[in-house]
Order: sequence, then structure tokens, then C-alpha cells
Amino acid sequence: MVKYKVVVLSPVPDALIRMWAAPVAQKYGIPMDTVEVVTIFEPEEVERHVADADVVVGDYTFRIKIDAALCEKMAKARLIQQPSTGYDHIDIEACAKRGIPVANIGGANAISVAEHTIMLALMLLKRAIYAHNKLLAGTWTQSELMNTIGEVYGKTWGVLGMGRIGREVAIRAAALGAKVAYYDIVRKEEVERAGVEYRPFPKLLSESDILSIHVPLTPQTRGMIGERELRTMRPNAVLINVARGEIVTRRRWLRR
Repeated sequence: MVKYKVVVLSPVPDALIRMWAAPVAQKYGIPMDTVEVVTIFEPEEVERHVADADVVVGDYTFRIKIDAALCEKMAKARLIQQPSTGYDHIDIEACAKRGIPVANIGGANAISVAEHTIMLALMLLKRAIYAHNKLLAGTWTQSELMNTIGEVYGKTWGVLGMGRIGREVAIRAAALGAKVAYYDIVRKEEVERAGVEYRPFPKLLSESDILSIHVPLTPQTRGMIGERELRTMRPNAVLINVARGEIVTRRRWLRR
């Protein structure tokens, strides 16, 4: 009987992996009792187990990287499945040279991230954390905050990266009464037909009251928001990065 070995680098229980794999196994007539699932939590165990793995499930925490050296150890791997949208910890070129396809689950958490983005914007505009901490300290801040908190309504919301998540954010921001504009390296005609206006990157920075980042981490996007870009933004603008931290420069933040 043919046996299949699935090596899991993400911190998830075997039972969950089996639940994910069961529909696929059924589709291709593979009995689940022929599937061995090995979940690895210690990096030193990785090389030994991936050597005879048929499928490798990547690490969504990015703690365990799949680099060229690790790819060389994969003698049987037919697939590397990353259980997240991001895959910048995987050396795609090295995998391609070995003939190992890599898949991610782009868009699977688009609504969740979009809702998270809206939540962060509202918390910042309403100064929710500040008010909460003041209340815990016994201070009622109604008078102080009455003239300083903001609304999404009437603001210009800039979406940097109009992919799956960016589109979900645009829908929700527009529903709250924001004027939505976007920049992407590819113009999105269907988005523009829905009322979202395209802006060149510098213009998006200068016009946005709220700017949310939804681009992947690539050599082109690494550090794309730096000191110069921050200086072009409005003094009271809100910047929300729900993509990769490296997209925003690590230089010291500026105080105006």
C-alpha cells in the first residue's frame, strides 16, 4: 500500500491538518489511513523529516524558513502548501529549480484583514485606547476628546495595493462614507467603475486622511514608505500597515 507523508511546519494540531486533507484525499481516492502527518515544532527536526515528505505545509509564523538548502533536502516533495497569503519566507526560485510547486491561500483571510483594518482606523480616529486607559485611571475624557476625535465619514481613504484585501477594505470604507482612492502597479478598471478613483503613488500619499497598506513584500515594496513619503502625508493622517512590517522604513519615526 502506498503511504503518503505530510510534514507540517506550522503550529497546528494533526487533527486539523487531517480535516483539511480529507476532502482532497477523498477526491483522489486516497485512504486517510495511508496518510502520515508529522507536525514539527523544533527547527532542528525539519531536515530529517522533509527528506521523505510528499507534501510540506509551510510555517505561517515564518519561524521556519524554506530556503535553498532546505529545498535540497526534499527528495520526494510534490508540493509545498503555505497556509497563509504571505510566502516571502519561501525561496520560490529554489523550489522551482527543484521542480517543487508552491501554493498559498491568497484571499482566504481577506474579509478578516479588511475588518481588522477598519477597526484599527476607527480606534485611531476615536482615540479609543487613549480614552480607555484614561478611564481605567479614573479620568473621564469626554470634554478633552470632544473636539479631537475624528470620523471616517467625509475622509479620503487611500488604499495602497488593490488586491483581494484592498478591495474588501474599499467596500467597507465607502460604506462608512469615505471617498476611496487607490494606487496599484496595475490599474483596476472594474474597481474604478465602482467609484474608486486611481491616484499616482505620490498623490495618494498627499491626499489621504487614512492610508492603509495592502501590498506584498517584494524588492520593489520593501521600504516604499520612508521618511520622504511620511513627510508628504497630511499632518493628521492615519497610516495603517496590515501587510509586512518591512514595507515601512525602520528609521526613527518623525515628529512634526
